[in-house]
This record gives sequence, C-alpha cells and structure tokens, in this order.
Amino acid sequence: MLAALLAAAAFSFFAGAAVEPLKGLDDCRYARKGIEMWRSGSLFEVTWSGRPDFGYPPLQFWILGRSFALLGDNDLAARIPSILMALGVLALTYRIGRSAFGPGAALVGVAVLAVTPMFATHARRCMIDVPLCFWTTLALALYVAGLRRPRLHALIAVPLGAALLTKGLLGLLPLAIVPVALASPGLRGSVRSGWLWLGLLGGLALGASWPVHHAIVHGRPFVEEHFLATALSRVAGGDAHGGPAKSYFAILLEDYQPVVVPAFAGLVIYWLDRRRGRRDGRGDLLAAWVLVPLVVYSFSARRSDKYLIPIVPALALFAGYLIDTRARRFGTAFAAWVATPLLLAAGLAYWLVPGLISERGNAIYKESAASVRAELRPGTVLPYTGEGSDLYRDREHVVMRYWDVGLAQPTPPAQAVAAALGAGHGALVCSRERLAALDSLGVSYATAVMGKWGLVWLARPGPAAAAGATPEPAPSTDTSP
Repeated sequence: MLAALLAAAAFSFFAGAAVEPLKGLDDCRYARKGIEMWRSGSLFEVTWSGRPDFGYPPLQFWILGRSFALLGDNDLAARIPSILMALGVLALTYRIGRSAFGPGAALVGVAVLAVTPMFATHARRCMIDVPLCFWTTLALALYVAGLRRPRLHALIAVPLGAALLTKGLLGLLPLAIVPVALASPGLRGSVRSGWLWLGLLGGLALGASWPVHHAIVHGRPFVEEHFLATALSRVAGGDAHGGPAKSYFAILLEDYQPVVVPAFAGLVIYWLDRRRGRRDGRGDLLAAWVLVPLVVYSFSARRSDKYLIPIVPALALFAGYLIDTRARRFGTAFAAWVATPLLLAAGLAYWLVPGLISERGNAIYKESAASVRAELRPGTVLPYTGEGSDLYRDREHVVMRYWDVGLAQPTPPAQAVAAALGAGHGALVCSRERLAALDSLGVSYATAVMGKWGLVWLARPGPAAAAGATPEPAPSTDTSP
C-alpha cells in the first residue's frame, strides 16, 4: 500500500511539471540562480544577474544547476529537485513513523502528509523549503536509525550540514530538536556515544564552510547582507507581508489543514499514553520536532507559513497515531481509498486541464521565450516603465528566467523610450496601463507580448526612414487576450 501511495504522489507531483510556468518571485528567482551556477560552474558562488548574491547559501542552487545541466533550461529541470526531495520526505516519514508508532500510524501519516495542500503545492515549486524539510527529515531519520546502530549517528553530519548550506540559520532545526529529545529517558542513552557528537559537530563544520569562505573572500559586504540584511531581518524585520504578525499556531490552523487538528489531538493522546506507560520515548523526538520550532520561531518578528513546512512530517505522524490507535480501519481505508485516489485525481487534473488548479499568470511570458531570445542577446538589460516595488521585482525575475535578459529600474515612459532607442535594440518592458503614455509621446511601437505587462518593440529606423518614410515597427507576436 505504501508503494501505491508513493507512486500516486509521484504522479501528482510530476504532472504538468514541464508545462506549467513558474511563479514570479521566489520560483523564477531561484531557478535563475541555478541557471547562473550551471553556466559559471561554481560550487560556492551564488550570483544574480552575474553579481554575487549573499542572501542564501549555495547548495540548492548548485543542485538546481546540476538539474539544468542534465535536462536543459526548462521548468521540469527547475522542479525536479523539489519533487524528488518531497518524495524522499514521504519515504523517510514512513521510516521514522514505523520506528516510533508502528507501520499503521506511519502509513496513515504519509497519506495525510501527501494530501496536505501546503506540502503538495510546495513539492511542485522551485523553492528551498521542501529541500530544507528533506534534509531535516533525513537527519532525524538517521538519528532514529542510530538508536539501534550508533555508528549511523555520524552520518547526521551530511544532512545537518546540507540543511545549513540550504537555508542558513534555519538549517539548525535538526540541531535544536535532538538535544531537547535527549531529555527523554528513552533517548538519553544516545548522548553517551561519541558517534552522535561526531555527527553534530561534523554537520556544523560542514555548514560553516560557506559563511567562513565568504567572510574571507568577500569580507564586510557578505557579513552585512547575509547576517544583517537577510538573517537578522527575519528575527526583527516585521511580518513578511507588512501587517500585524500572526502567531504560528494561527498560521498552522489557517494554512495547514487537514493535518493540524488531528495532529495536535494525536499529540495529546500520545502524551497521555506515554504517562500511562503504553509508549516508549521514541515519539518524544516527534513532539520536540513539532514544538521546538513553534516556540523558537515565535520569537521572530517576521513570520511566514512556508517556514513551518519542515515540521509537517511530524504533524502528519501524530495525525496518523491518532487515527491508527482510535480508528484503525478508517486509517487503512483513508490511505487506500481516499488519499491515493485523491492524488491520482489531482495529477489527472494537472495533465488534462493545466490551468484548473494552478496559476498561469506567467504562461505568455514562458510561451514567448523562444521568439524573444531569438531577437535579444542574453544579458541585454531592457528599460522598464511601470510600477515599482514588488511588482517590478516580480517582472524582473520573470524576464530573467524566461527571456534571459535583465530589467532596468522603473523609469518614466520618455526615459524608457530614450534608453531603448539609445541601446540600439529598441525594446522595453511596459505595463499595459503605460501604453497610453507611449501613444502620447508619438512613438511608433508594436507589442510583442502583452498581458498585464509585456515587451514592446519601438520603431526601428532603417533605410526607408532616412528617405523620410515612416519607419516600420518590429514584427509583432502579440499574444494579448
């Protein structure tokens, strides 16, 4: 039954992964970083538009670069690392749950995790939260396996170091969980083995390799951008959306259904069973996996629902524990006749009607990529006239991902036109609402791609223009609705 569930999850996660465009901000940005790491051949240096980027460590962008090198510059290559890691999380969740609660609870936990929309959606995205979840889950799976074979604890160095090289300080999550779990009498014996300490210290050393290297090579600019502008801002920089910060418990209830309610009920049931002597201490690790991040993250002023993705496997296993111990027949039926068909149905929807359950806002920009790249040299910086702030950043990430060009900072229409003509290519990116301003300037242009914003070709003077004729605009491939 586990094999069928994992196969259905793979079908759902892979469905349409090559066809659907990436989302604008994080996905396109991270894919672009992977492309640049592929082209540069770098191991440690993350770049954005050819310039050093110190926001996040390099591991996931390097993995993306290897995916692009193997499969080419396409969105399937951008998504495959997260998809494979999400499937790995499901398999590792089963291994941990089987050890802590038994095979029934583990199977139901995997089923609940696979159909939790937040997890399933991020499995199909090109981001770093599912990869962090994978490395965290692998570290804890090795800890559990090492309770019987202590030498396996030394291998924790690899996923712990990888977690730190994926998301910086948030990669300390496995390190924060294990010491708390060691307070449990059933787990305390592992601290007497040097293998565990070898794994933890080795992971910290591996994770420190990138910041130490960059502090030596880049000095103060790296320290200020990575530790102050990025890491410190997440502690004291305010809510991610600029409003009053929600509690993480409220975020769980709002964004992590259907796993949350049965998970916390299962946690209470486990605690009661533990007090009655019905369970050993292996579930204590899962309790720490849920509660420690919720407490620690709550001290941060800036909060995001995606930060909680690494604790969802533990939540799912407590949901599985509740269902398996209180309604075992329902749990078996849920895994076989609800979760598996639901994943298959979602996969069919992605294949047959791509826009039904996904965002297609960037579709026209992806579909126009070949024609735009044929006209513009890679790395060309296009003038932009339109809104600033996040809307500009979204558009910058999209044009860099799909058109392989840069985007200048927003300027008034007259300046954008002058810059485009002065550069010789005659192309600029323009919001649809700014087309009227171009008309008022009296310039001749053709829209090549135009949704809410798009590519505009200005008239290109040729021999006829020198003779006094009206110049013809570049050929239009207008895909506006």
